[in-house]
Amino acid sequence: GKIPLLPNYLLSASNDSAVLRNYEGMLVHYHPTGEPVVSPEPVETQGVSALLEGQGEVLLPEGNPRMLRRRSRNQANGNGHGKSKGIGRFHDGGRPNGNGHHHDNPNGHGTGNGRHHGDGNGKGKRGIVP
Repeated sequence: GKIPLLPNYLLSASNDSAVLRNYEGMLVHYHPTGEPVVSPEPVETQGVSALLEGQGEVLLPEGNPRMLRRRSRNQANGNGHGKSKGIGRFHDGGRPNGNGHHHDNPNGHGTGNGRHHGDGNGKGKRGIVP
């Protein structure tokens, strides 16, 4: 994916590459040419310096939210799509989603206006209050 490059997201840079951090804390080794860095001598390094030495492409912090989300989606039904069956018209916890239909909305909240695919402002498709 794309990383918005804010000043605090650039952790380290060399002549031919850079190490960037995204908002989740993932560290990524970026090669402007697209070719991996070849180290002249193997050196035992870790962390950011290991990325700059070409010993990896990504560092993920322990308990990274991305990995937790991926794991929970994969475990929901075993096929990696994250749709769980048997809930009927209610979300987890027995709360309706706002429109009477079951949708796997990850935050557990409805669309906001009680209408299918509402925009949350109480207006219909053309901005008319029903």
